[in-house]
Amino acid sequence: MPLVFAGICSHAPGITGRAERADPVVRDAFYAQLDRMRQAIEDSGAEALVVVAAEHFANFFMNNMPAYAMGMGEEYEGPIEDPEWLGIPHTAIPGNPDLS
Repeated sequence: MPLVFAGICSHAPGITGRAERADPVVRDAFYAQLDRMRQAIEDSGAEALVVVAAEHFANFFMNNMPAYAMGMGEEYEGPIEDPEWLGIPHTAIPGNPDLS
């Protein structure tokens, strides 16, 4: 499977949970760039996403914190934070254990 896209973006909770506090010009420009990235991913023909992200103590803690962990689930649920605070509804995203 070839690599068809690589990208990086911030994931600070205020991006969704406190967007109304941001300068509208800056906020709207930021969201426009996220939409541009979404379109680029769709246009790339990607069949799967490999996401490298911080663990946020959702599954591990200081006494058992691996340097890397690979999710191998049939699906992933989130966000782990309060959806109302974060501004993102709780949802399930399909996984692919065979690809993992």
